[in-house]
Amino acid sequence: MFPEIGNHEIDFDEFCDVMKRLNAKKRSWNEVVRECFTVFDRSESGAVSKKDFEFILREVGDITDNAIIDEIFDEVDVDGDGIIDYDEFTFMVRNYMTDDDIGT
Repeated sequence: MFPEIGNHEIDFDEFCDVMKRLNAKKRSWNEVVRECFTVFDRSESGAVSKKDFEFILREVGDITDNAIIDEIFDEVDVDGDGIIDYDEFTFMVRNYMTDDDIGT
């Protein structure tokens, strides 16, 4: 799904490009978000743990500062239960992507 890159890492712009390409394949926005959610949900638990979130931000977002990762996680984990569920993930994607990115 993700293009192979010289350093084997994907930055946020590349992640958004993949989202656009998936959306261009006539998948619904919900299908695209669900597929991306499965990338974040590395443990396949149905929710994104802080460990999974941290891994993706470090690998895809190239964010290495623990304080920034904690701040982003706490902002996305709206109910404060220590995990990011699908609804919270969807809310995050809607807030961080433009209308052009999600095809609305």
